[in-house]
Amino acid sequence: MKARLLVAGFSYCVGLTLAQEVKLPFGCNQEDIQWAGMTCRENEPCPIYLELSSVSSTASRVFLAGNIHSPQTTLYSVLLRSEDGGVSWQEPIGRVRGELLDHFQFQNLETGWLSGQRIVPLAGDPFFLITGDGGQVWTKTPVLPEGTPGFIQKFHFDTAKNGKLSLDRGSNNDDEPRYRIYETKDGGLNWHLSESSALPLKNALVQGDDPGWRLRPDPSGKFIAVEHRSGNGWTATAKFTIQIGECKEE
Repeated sequence: MKARLLVAGFSYCVGLTLAQEVKLPFGCNQEDIQWAGMTCRENEPCPIYLELSSVSSTASRVFLAGNIHSPQTTLYSVLLRSEDGGVSWQEPIGRVRGELLDHFQFQNLETGWLSGQRIVPLAGDPFFLITGDGGQVWTKTPVLPEGTPGFIQKFHFDTAKNGKLSLDRGSNNDDEPRYRIYETKDGGLNWHLSESSALPLKNALVQGDDPGWRLRPDPSGKFIAVEHRSGNGWTATAKFTIQIGECKEE
């Protein structure tokens, strides 16, 4: 069986039988090396890894989120979509340097959210990618003004319009407590503060995972398996290679 992996308008054919290796295409360049401040000599190249942080689904569509990173630095965010239950994959949006993507929630077959943040040089500028067409198009929407520190710990939408998120700013000061709860009434387009504390909030949200899918590290340490629930067990549909490349200075 051949699976297609589409990146930036190009089609990559990956030879695989069910649950065999899928290797995300990645080409390191001098700009990546300089931006990340890496020292990647010809005889000591810098390994580059794929990290998958979350999986979700709507009917036959499956979504994966994560990042591409070196041992020291997050390089790019990654969003993957499958239209056939996890057999072939494409990237519906481009990778963004210095950002990572965290958690999904789909309220129905069309409406969904994916949390993310800038991670370099410091964690901040939390945002959502929002879709209203089942994951074909995603719109980036900031939670707070540009330059705001912190990251989204968890979030949950009760309806397509009403939701809450918990934010960790990373530190306390007199005017800016570290932990905060924000609410939205318009599907995540605008957020307002509802609670704050210097200590972790007792009513912090519970992040619900997709009960039908999971990510599981392979015992070899070389792959991340994407598995769906089958009866009382789990069946792997793909295994993504963890080390996807290396960087070398020219």
